[in-house]
Parts: sequence; structure tokens; C-alpha cells
Amino acid sequence: MVICLFVGHITIKSMGTQIVRVRNGKEYLYYAYYDDGKRLEMYCGLAGKTESKKKAYKYEVEELTKQKIAITKKITTLNKKIHGES
Repeated sequence: MVICLFVGHITIKSMGTQIVRVRNGKEYLYYAYYDDGKRLEMYCGLAGKTESKKKAYKYEVEELTKQKIAITKKITTLNKKIHGES
């Protein structure tokens, strides 16, 4: 049995990450991710605060949901092509 895997023009974006930046002696938490090849950073609050972590998780869930929707659409399109639908 031969298994072929073709990845078309859809790209799996790398996962976002939480980063801490120090400014004026204070640590701030950001959620960083890429959108259309541009690195974006969303401010979440002071590092070490529970609310800041929750905000970073919220941003990550939003980004992963966008990726999931794009992947689901691509799978649907490919399945239609496989089964001869337009």
C-alpha cells in the first residue's frame, strides 16, 4: 500500500506562544503569533497575574479556532474534489 500526502497551498501556521517582556523593571505578558507572515503580539497584562494568563489563553483559543475553521474548509473542499462534487 502506498500513501501519498500532498500539502497544497494551505499552510499550518505555527502555534502562538506566550512571551514576557521587561519594561521599566516590570514584566509584561504577551501572546505572540503570526498572521499572514507578520508577527503580532497581543498585550495580556503583568506577568505572573492569573488574569494575564487567562487573557493569553483566550487569545490562543481564538487563534487556534481560526486555524481550525480554515483547515475544516480545506478538508471539505478536498473531499468534494475526491467525490466529484463541485
